Amino acid sequence: MIIQNKKIVLTILICFLTLLTYFYSNNEKINSKAYITNQADNTVSVVDLVTLEVVKTIKVGIAPLGITILNKKNLGFIGNVGSDDISVIDTRTDQIIKTIKLNTAPLSLTSNPDESKVYVTDWFKNNILIIGGRIKKIKKHTGGNRFLLTYGDGVADININKLIGSHEISKKICTVTSVQPLGRFGAMVISKKNEVLKFQEKPNGDGMWINAGFMVCEQEVFDYIDGDETIFEQSPLEGLAIDNKMNAYKHKGFWKAMDTLKDKNDLNDLWIKGMPKWKTWSR
Repeated sequence: MIIQNKKIVLTILICFLTLLTYFYSNNEKINSKAYITNQADNTVSVVDLVTLEVVKTIKVGIAPLGITILNKKNLGFIGNVGSDDISVIDTRTDQIIKTIKLNTAPLSLTSNPDESKVYVTDWFKNNILIIGGRIKKIKKHTGGNRFLLTYGDGVADININKLIGSHEISKKICTVTSVQPLGRFGAMVISKKNEVLKFQEKPNGDGMWINAGFMVCEQEVFDYIDGDETIFEQSPLEGLAIDNKMNAYKHKGFWKAMDTLKDKNDLNDLWIKGMPKWKTWSR
């Protein structure tokens, strides 16, 4: 029984350790520190990598897991899966300076090379959120005119003129391109008696239309973005939909996001084979 209990404890310990996210900073000023999330007591441990001692414990949200550090901005973002929010740390003082409410569980986080964006994987909705007020920062460059917006991590053969045309006809302030990617699961229609009335193998989009990331926006869109920590896919787009100010342009042609290594390899294979359907320009 003692041996069995030891095995259980060891298994729990191993599982717990695999959930710890460890980050080694490259910034000269803080390259001697490591940040470790502790789900059990809702803290982040700051470890001195010279002495290998915990020099500070930071109280964050519930069940912290993912973490990313923005070296140039001296900021740390900690995803708290239990409280559905992100704690923002000033890595110079190791103090919490802001809490970003998400209303969903942030599983893991990372940033782009220039640190203008923080990407957050959404545990429950199976998508990626983007933190950053970079959209509002372009306002001064738009000249008060309509502008086009895209994430830059997906390719498609969308007819831009038709997209803009759909936007103009709709009279809305934001048009989002929507697509139905290849489905992942077989779909069934089931009666009240649990009889399978219809079966369809992996319908496109699993029956749903998703945001393809190619948008047309009017200046009023900026009014829905509060600040740098605003997640565009949450309050801005959700607010536009609630206010009935968003239009969907249904694209039924080629579209593919490049979120994973497999996506990258698949797209490269299409290019090498001379089959890049998103290449609508001449060489």
